[in-house]
Amino acid sequence: MILVGLVVLVPRRHVQLYKVTVLPSLGATFTRPEAINNRGQVAGLAEVVGGRTPLFFWDRENGMQDLGPGYSPDINNRGCIVGVIRSRGLGNELGVLLEPIARRWGK
Repeated sequence: MILVGLVVLVPRRHVQLYKVTVLPSLGATFTRPEAINNRGQVAGLAEVVGGRTPLFFWDRENGMQDLGPGYSPDINNRGCIVGVIRSRGLGNELGVLLEPIARRWGK
């Protein structure tokens, strides 16, 4: 009985399981992450004023980057992003692969 009483009286330590990062909004009415890779890089969608919905790329080093109108993004561990973009004027949609070419993106 004494052991049970001690277990109840010993305060439990709060263990932090996650670090929360709020992603910037691009001035958007919503920001929706869709995919993350093993380096913590995020690809997703944002809706900005006027109804435009750009794909975005985010990482800790460079912050939020607008990749242009599109949807359905995914990202691999090399930082390559796939998605669908809407072509201007033609109204059709194109599947795209965005590969990092600058050292500052997708190291």
